Amino acid sequence: MRIQIHDENTATGKKLYDFTQKALKRLLSDIKPEYIKNTRKLIDLAIPGKTALFIDDELIFLDECPEEREVLKIIEEKLFRS
Repeated sequence: MRIQIHDENTATGKKLYDFTQKALKRLLSDIKPEYIKNTRKLIDLAIPGKTALFIDDELIFLDECPEEREVLKIIEEKLFRS
């Protein structure tokens, strides 16, 4: 599983990265999310946003940071679906 947060160094992106790390720890996963401090991928994909969470190249969140439990739920579903 590959998890990436593309962000322009916003508070939303930092919070999303923190929640993602906490979720992976709770799931006892050794996956390390990538925090990419640019939005080149978003521009290349014509996605208008400043912060995005991708899991295995699928856009999960754009310019939002849901509650920590929602991030955990989504990662858990993706992790155990594979």
